[in-house]
Amino acid sequence: MPGLVAEEVRIGSGRGVLAGTLVLPRADGPVPAVVVIAGSGPADRSGRMRGFPAYAVIADHLARSGIAVLLLDRRGVGGSAGDWRYESIEDRADDALVALQWLRGRPEVDPARTGLLGHSQGGWVVQLAASRSRDVAFVVLMAGPGERVREQIITDERNEWLRTGHSAEEAEAHVRSLDRWMALIDALAPPCRALRLHTLCHVIEYDPAPALRRIHVPVLALFAERDTMVPPQPNRRLIEEGLREAGNHALTVREFPGANHQFWPAKTGARAEYGELVPGYVPGFLETLGEWIAAVPPAGSAGSSEAAAAP
Repeated sequence: MPGLVAEEVRIGSGRGVLAGTLVLPRADGPVPAVVVIAGSGPADRSGRMRGFPAYAVIADHLARSGIAVLLLDRRGVGGSAGDWRYESIEDRADDALVALQWLRGRPEVDPARTGLLGHSQGGWVVQLAASRSRDVAFVVLMAGPGERVREQIITDERNEWLRTGHSAEEAEAHVRSLDRWMALIDALAPPCRALRLHTLCHVIEYDPAPALRRIHVPVLALFAERDTMVPPQPNRRLIEEGLREAGNHALTVREFPGANHQFWPAKTGARAEYGELVPGYVPGFLETLGEWIAAVPPAGSAGSSEAAAAP
């Protein structure tokens, strides 16, 4: 990354180690910083999807905008220990806070302007982490859900079926069958987790509402118009309601027209069309990220809790 400093890092040791890359701008004085928390699945630090290094592209842009970025391999991927298949949202939130504390300790970083960015499932993770620690200065939700896990899966499957040529009746029959299967997993979640029978057992019970009601820092919620997995509604409403109950009016919402869950230009937004698309962020996405993070006031300052709602 010309003009930037990219450093391979290891946080912790042994079975608890997290591996990643710290991307730093060439700047004088401490800079704002963010930890990127990936979505579900075996994501490496670059966030590669269909050959597109999604998180590395974000890091490159933000670092060129004067913001440090910590990218991480998920557990069991790359250099990180453990196994992502058996992580709960709570486990991932603990890791996010460990990474945040490490980043806050870097001399190049301003600890009062260090926050978390979560993509997709990572949105639940950073919400929970921010609700647990006053050290999180801001939160960015990149297609981060406000729905419960089980409801989000139903929403996604219904939309995917409708946007791939199935009738409404076929879609509803499919999600009814899926819901019955998830109800069984939900009922058997504790023994299922103990025996490691299915990845979903570790997250199926998660509800983000309690965490949202305990977040008191600025939040940027980014939605994509054609997202089947985390559509703008009902997720925007649920996030707004949760933060409102926390007395938090420092919410900025942006919705990107014509974008899918990855914030790429899309036709239908369905996952089935990903192979037909040219990967790359829609216009304005990266700029919105950089400008908002750069403008967030330091934690504890008078401006850090001011309203920032957007239509």
